[in-house]
Amino acid sequence: MLSDGTIVYANRHLTTLAAPPSGTLLGANLLERVAETDRPHFAAMLQRALTATQESSASFLWASGEAPALVSAIRLPISGSDTVGLIIVDVRDQVARRTAEAASRAKDDLLASVSHELRTPLTSILGSAITLEQANMDLPQEDAVDLVRRIATNARKLERLLGDLLDLDRLQRGIVSPQRRPTDVGELIRRAVEETEERNGHDLTVDVEPFMVSLDAPKVERIVENLVTNALRHTPPGAEVWVRAVPKDGGLLLIVEDDVTFASILLDMAHDKGFKGVVATRGESGLQLARRYRPDAITLDIALPDMEGWTVLDRLKHDKTTRHIPVHIISGDDESARGLKLGAFAQVQKPVTKEALDEAFARIKGFVERPNKSLLVIEDNADQRSAIAELIGGDGDVVADIFRTRVLNRGKGSEVWGWGTAYGKPAPGKGQAPVEGKKS
Repeated sequence: MLSDGTIVYANRHLTTLAAPPSGTLLGANLLERVAETDRPHFAAMLQRALTATQESSASFLWASGEAPALVSAIRLPISGSDTVGLIIVDVRDQVARRTAEAASRAKDDLLASVSHELRTPLTSILGSAITLEQANMDLPQEDAVDLVRRIATNARKLERLLGDLLDLDRLQRGIVSPQRRPTDVGELIRRAVEETEERNGHDLTVDVEPFMVSLDAPKVERIVENLVTNALRHTPPGAEVWVRAVPKDGGLLLIVEDDVTFASILLDMAHDKGFKGVVATRGESGLQLARRYRPDAITLDIALPDMEGWTVLDRLKHDKTTRHIPVHIISGDDESARGLKLGAFAQVQKPVTKEALDEAFARIKGFVERPNKSLLVIEDNADQRSAIAELIGGDGDVVADIFRTRVLNRGKGSEVWGWGTAYGKPAPGKGQAPVEGKKS
């Protein structure tokens, strides 16, 4: 090959690898058969071969996208021309062999892991069944129930393991996706821990409060089981093992929605917007969760199975502990005036688009993050002032500071100093500053 890449001789194998549409390589430029991204260093390799006494080498891709190739080049002692001899090695066979070896190793690792995972629950099932068989059911009821429980627990483990293997096959074929549903993480973790039998003499403490997250429950439960089992297996004997889970930082959004699929969509969007999420599928449970967790905001469906959403909204707004929480109605009912009258701050009607949901969450986030405001009430009657403070202040969701008023006449003008009442919901850890006013 000449220094500019023109081919003057090529054997049959190179012709098969790099033949142009014309079918012949003689007179063609080899650089044009190299992938565009690799041409600069391929050309540089040729120049090194022309100026050096030793061979130069490089790897490259063909322009057709074929597997990579290796090339070695050395200047040929032909007088009167800059001619380079090339040895090109097709590495497709090497790549295929290495890929097959890696796949074989992965298969062996998988079989070793699966055989262990299968053997453990099968051993427990077989041992419990043999005990029941040999005892001819002549066991105390408590012992028999415990053996049956062990069989059922390990059978569920086998079922999940087989599901994981099927998911692995589907994943390789690109046809599997997580089945996310609103799930109580506290309950999931406790259930996974209860089904862990290999305690190895450890004290196991579970410290987790109930909170809702949209996730694939069977897969996450399997992950928790593996984490707990490994912790128990590798922790020194006698040491205590803790299992703890907490929701990530962010505002809390209560989603009151009986459609589980739509609730999952709202929960996913809440996470994307930086909220933690709690889901209630009935009105009564929504009220209980609102009192318990005091969420930063609530989304409310109207058509609930146990009571109308209007009733839920009315009870929220007449409860001193929840009346300050902003409620955004997301429902098929088109009664926005009624919702606003009962105390909702916004409403969107189903069926709802993603754009409308984005706007709804923007309103919720803006409402939650709005600056604190103050209300000044000037009243000289102490009883009436206390009554107003009780009516507005509630159980501490509004802070009141008292100050007096007096009027000083100074000729043409007057100066008014107030002992009144200032109301405002302070930021966490901050009190509401007293308010002064002047008028002349």
